[in-house]
Amino acid sequence: TICGSYRRGLPTSGDADILLTHADFDSHSESKNNPFLKKVVKKLESIGLITDTLVHGDTKFMGVCKLKEHFR
Repeated sequence: TICGSYRRGLPTSGDADILLTHADFDSHSESKNNPFLKKVVKKLESIGLITDTLVHGDTKFMGVCKLKEHFR
């Protein structure tokens, strides 16, 4: 789900916030035992969408993405 200023349709946006969810994970789950986020980030890195990682924890990721022609 797209979140933040981009979703709200503001005239300018410095980034795009994305909320990922999974049926087997919620805020009460044992975060260290759930590899969902790590798997998603690894896949996005392998296809060249994520170019840099700023923060990568068990439940939160902040990074830099670069859209290539085939993603547009």
